[in-house]
Amino acid sequence: MEVANNTNADSEEYVSQLQQEIQELKQTKEILYQSRAFFESILYTSLDGIAAMQTVRDSITGEITDFRFLMANPVIAKLFYSNQEDLIGNYLLNTKIFLDNPNLFDSLVEVVETRKPFNQELYYEINHNQNWYQIIAVSLADGITLTIRDITQTKLLELELTRQAKIDSLTNIANRRRFDEYLEQEWQRYKRQKLPISLILCEIKNFESHKNAYGNHKIDECLIKIAQVINNCAKRAIDLVARYREHQFAVILPNTDKEGAFYVADLIGSEIEKLKIGNISLNLAIANMIPRKDLEAKALIAAAENR
Repeated sequence: MEVANNTNADSEEYVSQLQQEIQELKQTKEILYQSRAFFESILYTSLDGIAAMQTVRDSITGEITDFRFLMANPVIAKLFYSNQEDLIGNYLLNTKIFLDNPNLFDSLVEVVETRKPFNQELYYEINHNQNWYQIIAVSLADGITLTIRDITQTKLLELELTRQAKIDSLTNIANRRRFDEYLEQEWQRYKRQKLPISLILCEIKNFESHKNAYGNHKIDECLIKIAQVINNCAKRAIDLVARYREHQFAVILPNTDKEGAFYVADLIGSEIEKLKIGNISLNLAIANMIPRKDLEAKALIAAAENR
């Protein structure tokens, strides 16, 4: 009887332990189910494109030759011009954005090999539309998780704010800040190329007397018209017209010799005369230099101001 009782006790303990393990498995399964549901909820409601990818390696060398999509949400599928089902199992290098940007692939390979995350902004033109993306890659076993965020609207806003910061609010041409930046940029460029830069300073004669005679509103209209005329006379994309001071405009003419500068100045003078705004006229000062190592860009300004 004692042997039978021990056997029954062992059986009951075994059954109890088995029931406990089954219960723990159920709880674990429920936790996994909830975790998976939570993960999928994040995945499918995220505004970012998210994907998990496995490396594809050369069977002989072991080098990474591509990445295969294991999982992707609808957002990233749309970015890669595919539906979600077609993207799963497909290869990263088959997608246009990576075909057009081969250096991105090298960066992702480096993430796997070094375990260091990758975070970079990418400019990409699609059907002549400007697009910017933030690409984040993190290593995951023998693969990566890839997050792609569309930051186009933010970048366009930043560019517009930057543009506005360099535009004169009245005349809608470049302001003094933009003038200084561009002159320095072109001075350094043509210092290397040993080519000439010309500068025309256009000053309204007797500005204060005109201002007193016409009033602020009329003189503003006058400034706007003069700015438009000068801007139309500097026709090349590399030319820059800026409001230099309240009553003075500047024209930067890269890769332009003295004769070319005089031609533009004569054109400006004749077009201003055609406006026939009272007796308003311009004083035009021209300077021309080939930038040298021993000269700074302000030497060109000084030469024009001393004419």
